[in-house]
Amino acid sequence: MKKFQKISDSDEILAASDAFFPFVDGIEKLVQAGISAVIQPSGSKNDKEIIKFANQTNTILVFSKTRHFNH
Repeated sequence: MKKFQKISDSDEILAASDAFFPFVDGIEKLVQAGISAVIQPSGSKNDKEIIKFANQTNTILVFSKTRHFNH
């Protein structure tokens, strides 16, 4: 993994996405990388599984309910 800046153990790292996460594996990779909170719009049929994973890993998960693009 490339490092773009020095991060200490006390730093909180957050992630934001303008698209929902369709599967748990995306959130899982972020958590493995040290993310402690994620904001995303929601809308996946797997939102319940993603919420469950976030709760199990003590990851803050915020749903913005705003999508910036549709496909």
